[in-house]
Amino acid sequence: MMPSGLLRVQDIRVVSDGKVLLDGISFELGRGEILAVVGSSGSGKTTLLRTINYLTPLTAGEINVDGISLHPGLCERRDAKLLTRLRRTVGMVFQHYHLFPHFSVLQNLIEAPVRVRGLSLIEAQKLACDGLERLGIGHLAESLPHQLSGGEQQRVALLRALLMEPKLLLVDEPTSALDAANVTHVAGLLREFAARGGAVLLVTHQPSLVRSVSHRIAILRQGKLVACGATQDLYPNGPAAAYLQRETVSA
Repeated sequence: MMPSGLLRVQDIRVVSDGKVLLDGISFELGRGEILAVVGSSGSGKTTLLRTINYLTPLTAGEINVDGISLHPGLCERRDAKLLTRLRRTVGMVFQHYHLFPHFSVLQNLIEAPVRVRGLSLIEAQKLACDGLERLGIGHLAESLPHQLSGGEQQRVALLRALLMEPKLLLVDEPTSALDAANVTHVAGLLREFAARGGAVLLVTHQPSLVRSVSHRIAILRQGKLVACGATQDLYPNGPAAAYLQRETVSA
């Protein structure tokens, strides 16, 4: 049995320009749990993450994140206090990493912990440097984002989200640009976050990541949730296998 619920998604529907993007999706996510979301391109995976963070508004249904209730009709200006609470509770890592181009890696990592969390500069720098070392990129602390590979930027973006100590982490393809060794580093961070009571909603096509970190798998197809269950029930000998890319083994 998983720990108590942190996220509840209840019969949500998202329609944009007459197109149904999400249709009747319901599930819950517990503290300490990692839920992998799989599906073909255009199935609604990224839209689901954006909707939970209310970057894409709800058309119908309700989302509850740690007691914060989201419903249709919320407005960024009118409901700014509620949405600010939401985004301090939820960390999100996009496929496009949105690092500040004129900041060094270290500056990107410490800006929000100092300004928003109120950490001292020394404390924030230590946490950031420790995290970079864990991810195998400690030598890049003073580099600018354009000097990093896609995989390196990906790891910096994930660490930046984790340093804000969210309760819920939404992650969109966090290992798409990484080799096997660095996937292992990222998997370790996600497991540790969950072990501390955080919850992770993880969009991925990577079998090794699903096997190593997820407790459950949700399958989306054309905006509908067609299956949700324990990882061992849905993969590898189940319907999730069709949506997870084959990995080649090199010597």
